Amino acid sequence: KGEALTNRLQSLDYLTKYHSTNATLGPLCSNLGRYWSWRWNDKPVVDFLKAVAKNNLNRDIRGQAVFAMGQLFASKSKEIANFENWGKNSFFTNGFSADYLMALTQSGNSQTAADQAEKQFQEVIANYADCTDLRVNRNLGKKSPKLKTLAEENLFDLRHLSLGKTAPEIEAEDLDGKKFKLSDSRGKVCVLSFWASWCGPCMQMVPVERALFDRLQGASFAMIGVNGDAILANAKRATTKEKMAWPSFWNGKGGPKGPISEAWNVHGWPTIFILDAEGVIRYRTGGYGPNSSNELNGSVDELMKRMAAKNTR
Repeated sequence: KGEALTNRLQSLDYLTKYHSTNATLGPLCSNLGRYWSWRWNDKPVVDFLKAVAKNNLNRDIRGQAVFAMGQLFASKSKEIANFENWGKNSFFTNGFSADYLMALTQSGNSQTAADQAEKQFQEVIANYADCTDLRVNRNLGKKSPKLKTLAEENLFDLRHLSLGKTAPEIEAEDLDGKKFKLSDSRGKVCVLSFWASWCGPCMQMVPVERALFDRLQGASFAMIGVNGDAILANAKRATTKEKMAWPSFWNGKGGPKGPISEAWNVHGWPTIFILDAEGVIRYRTGGYGPNSSNELNGSVDELMKRMAAKNTR
């Protein structure tokens, strides 16, 4: 691992010094913004992207480098925010290595990283709005979006869907056609889970969600789904089979591209938001992994404990 990282850093240093004007760097810039493990050392990545943004003759590539820096800082902000909020809780720390946790303690604060991300995304909108995302096979052959669209999505995410932000309202129909609102759950800790019957990891998560729902029946707790099935009957069949007794908004005939998931920038399923009693986002997780049950139960239990303590003051 250490040798591989050293090789990566040396390669980036070489690219920064000698190849920042290369006409094929677009996909590399995009991948660095999306996938680089910043916690080990983000300075060489930022130095490389800055060099490309300054020196490359291709405007699309310069725009991609600026956008990638925004993604890098946004990711950094989210990871630090999780640590700031949950770093003293074992359900969170047990899921990560000591090296990772140490890196988080030395990485500044989440707001500074968020401010840096906003600056890059705003520059994209101001100077590279019409440039095209250069990631290879980004949408399996479909037309790639403009960087302005992606930058605006990321800005919305930072400003409205990050930890500490009040969750946007959802007002839509459930699977039986009855309208309700997300804000109906105010006064309760709320798990908002984006799921679909076609999503294997979503359905793997259902037993964990069902156990949590059953355990907290009668408490100040709410479980709400957002279902991404394009065919309503499939969603209903899944809720019956899996005994999902909590309500779900239906995302409409667009399935995973429906209006709710699009408004909430949800592109990966499952995505789970955990809100406190005031409707503020306190935890956000995606996918299904070995620590998913601990994350869900641990964060909810901690928020329930905080709410109880606040109500007794």
